[in-house]
Amino acid sequence: MIKLIVDNIENYNYTLKDENNNLYELNLEFYDLDKKIKIGDTIYLPKQLLNEKGLYSFGVIKRIDNNLEEYIKLIIDNKEYYLERYYG
Repeated sequence: MIKLIVDNIENYNYTLKDENNNLYELNLEFYDLDKKIKIGDTIYLPKQLLNEKGLYSFGVIKRIDNNLEEYIKLIIDNKEYYLERYYG
């Protein structure tokens, strides 16, 4: 997984920045979170998602398996959230 910082948000379009200041544009939707993602929050994503185009939807984990490509981690206000991919 790669650590990314939310640099900008416009609707579902997120601009994410890595530790080398590379910018990535992704269309992301999040479900079942009790907080909204803000600029400056952290998202850990599987690296291959950065090379793909499309809409990605994530929600709170309902099942656990060993396919780490289906999971992401968010850090919002110093609280960790683990989500699974619903779509995309």
